[in-house]
Amino acid sequence: MKLEICAMCYSYEKRFNWMVSSLCDCLNVCDTDIVLNVSTPQNNVKDYDFITKDICDYYKNRTHVSRICDNIKLTNLSDDTFSNRALQRNFQVQFLDQETDLVLFADCDHIYDPLFFDEFIQNAVRHRRENGINYMYTSRRTSTDELNKLNILIDEEEYPSYVDNTVGKYKQLKTRVTSAPGAGNCQLVFKEDLGGVYLSDYLVKDKSFFNSITYKSDRQFRKRFKDVIKIETESKQYHLQHERYSFEDMTQQ
Repeated sequence: MKLEICAMCYSYEKRFNWMVSSLCDCLNVCDTDIVLNVSTPQNNVKDYDFITKDICDYYKNRTHVSRICDNIKLTNLSDDTFSNRALQRNFQVQFLDQETDLVLFADCDHIYDPLFFDEFIQNAVRHRRENGINYMYTSRRTSTDELNKLNILIDEEEYPSYVDNTVGKYKQLKTRVTSAPGAGNCQLVFKEDLGGVYLSDYLVKDKSFFNSITYKSDRQFRKRFKDVIKIETESKQYHLQHERYSFEDMTQQ
């Protein structure tokens, strides 16, 4: 099976670096073929001494490290399109790989146990075959209560770089389980069920996060599907919690 992860990245480049490092580890042991489809605003201001493109370029030049390095797609979107999650996901869906079977909508601040995708997708295929379910999500572990320690852990690394054993390092922190199928948490669907679009224009209810971080597109997206199921897996995904900013806040940092 071929999975395409549609993610967005702005201002959280260090966490995105951890995500790609984690995907390197996954692709070295799992059977799932993974494409990383990431969008970023056209006017990507540097918060650090690097931007999302620098991380993508770093990995693209290291194809010997992992198969994921051959499968990174970066799209620069206008600020208006990028700042509305529904619009930028519509754009990503239009350019999914032809061979993609499943699409995972996620944020760029997640890391994964190496066998997470194999286990998650095997369960998704089974539920679709046996029950006709075509929208799935799963819980994640998050470090909400130890944000300062997580920031210190992340700042210890150099960037862009391959971060070894991301999950092992993260597990030094106290974490708790959250399960809501939020917009950036985990939305797994079969490509053929998308119909070439995340949301039709008349359903796009998101506010631009130039001034707001209120999202409604994930709820509208779930309503497209008759049945939604939560899949529990032995392997986990982990959320690299962070401070919350609006797009306007991030551009003024």
